Amino acid sequence: MITKSLAIAGLVALLAAFSACGGGGEEAASTASTAATPAAAAPTPTEAAPATQTPATPTPAPTAAAPTPPPAPTAPAASTPEYDEDREIGDVEGVTFVVAEGSEVTFTVEEQLTRLPLPIEAVMRTTAVSGEFQVDGSPVTITVDLHSLRSDQDRRDQYVRQRMFPDHPTATFTVDGDRAFPEGFTNGEEVMTQVEGTLSIRGMEFPLIFDITARDDGDVVHLLGETTFTWADLGMDEPRAGIVVWVAEEVRVNVLLALKPLRAS
Repeated sequence: MITKSLAIAGLVALLAAFSACGGGGEEAASTASTAATPAAAAPTPTEAAPATQTPATPTPAPTAAAPTPPPAPTAPAASTPEYDEDREIGDVEGVTFVVAEGSEVTFTVEEQLTRLPLPIEAVMRTTAVSGEFQVDGSPVTITVDLHSLRSDQDRRDQYVRQRMFPDHPTATFTVDGDRAFPEGFTNGEEVMTQVEGTLSIRGMEFPLIFDITARDDGDVVHLLGETTFTWADLGMDEPRAGIVVWVAEEVRVNVLLALKPLRAS
């Protein structure tokens, strides 16, 4: 009897244990699982890494464009004179003659240089000559560009430009128009005479006489003037330089003019 009671008690205990483990098994397992597994932490917002700030490249302020300079005024091209190629010898009434290509002025002076055993002739020349002639009594002026004078020595040329005529680059010779040409030059033959005029150089004026030879060839009148002067005549000292022993006092001048008649407009 006691044994039967113990068996019944054991069976009841077993059923109770099974009930505790089975009937609510799924819920219990779920509860147990929930208890065993820590609750998932709420997602923690990820702390953004501080952004690396690249220093902003300053945008250069717009630079005002430099004003474009106006184009330099262009000197009008010198018009080519129209010559009267059909002019006949002796036709001078109302004709204007101009100094044309082929004209030249030459200055010659004797000098002794330290490097040479004998004196030489220093010759300077230029074709930069201009002027107009009319055989009607109007004054005639011939202009010479002294700064364009050239020789066979650069140092001599620089001396003339920089030491002798630094501020007065031109010289002019003026004569009365009715005396610029010798009488009878329109016959087509060489005629010689003397012409007296005024030389303006270095801001001063000096009388000067030229021996003139002229010939009328129709399309061109050839005129050659020759004279001499001394440095003292022009109020100048003789040129001096380290390589120059001496310079002659007298200077020879040749003026060769090719005068062409302008075509009447």
